[in-house]
Amino acid sequence: MWVRTYLRLASTGEVDKMVVGCVPPRMWELNKTPSWPNFHLKWDHQSVSTDVIQRCRLVEGRLID
Repeated sequence: MWVRTYLRLASTGEVDKMVVGCVPPRMWELNKTPSWPNFHLKWDHQSVSTDVIQRCRLVEGRLID
């Protein structure tokens, strides 16, 4: 997957986009629970307001959505 992503970005000169942001860590409390309800109820690992997620969304000193 990463090789295809790199090749696609390299062909357009946008390789720098690969190092922007991060994926927040998994919330083990939600293990074996349905993902769609968790997402829509904002219980998933990308919706909760934690320091890790806020840092993942910071790009060049501004918050991205």
